[in-house]
Amino acid sequence: MIFYIYIGYPLLVFLVGLFINRDINRGAFEPYVTILIAAYNEEKSIETTLKNKLELDYPKEKLEIIVISDGSTDNTDRIARRFEISGVQFIRQEPRKGKTAALNLAVPRAKGEILIFSDANSIYDANALRMLVQNFSDPQVGYVTGRMIYIDTNGTAIGDGCTIQEESVIEKSIIWRNTRLEPRARVKKSIIADNCYLHSGCLCEESVLGDNVTVTRDCHLPPGSSIEPGTTV
Repeated sequence: MIFYIYIGYPLLVFLVGLFINRDINRGAFEPYVTILIAAYNEEKSIETTLKNKLELDYPKEKLEIIVISDGSTDNTDRIARRFEISGVQFIRQEPRKGKTAALNLAVPRAKGEILIFSDANSIYDANALRMLVQNFSDPQVGYVTGRMIYIDTNGTAIGDGCTIQEESVIEKSIIWRNTRLEPRARVKKSIIADNCYLHSGCLCEESVLGDNVTVTRDCHLPPGSSIEPGTTV
């Protein structure tokens, strides 16, 4: 199973790609776009994020921004509402139900032909929307994702991982390097590659942890999980 995940599956995808592959017919395309931002206690980043979205190189008359506060208890709501004068829409989800529920609440209200899901602390390159939507000029394309890069306060790139949210359940997957598992995330029958961080309260069941995975004191490793040399506990 481990051999297939690490070597077999990537090799299979590569071989299939040699025979089944086609170019994307990208072209000039400016549909109405809605950016959906789910936020929980993001007072430190929501203002910067909204300013960034409002400054994107995209026609303002074709851009809608919706913020969904998932039961925030800090100043997220107050800060987000300040941007209503700039056209940003604000929705509060109460009680807190999680990111997925927050996005599902907003989607029926969205007017965009294309929906963009953004984290509350994500900063987009000025031409990111144009680069994303040009792929949809090809009618065979239904989903597009960008590349996420972590930077420090000086703007220097420090990683290309992602965050697995609280109470998420990941099963039979590969979790790539530089990924952070938030509290109470559950990983089962998966491989956690090197340089990942497991927050307190994570449950790693029947999983394999690679080198230099940081496991906090309260992270649970039941029988059946294994830790490779180099792991910090």
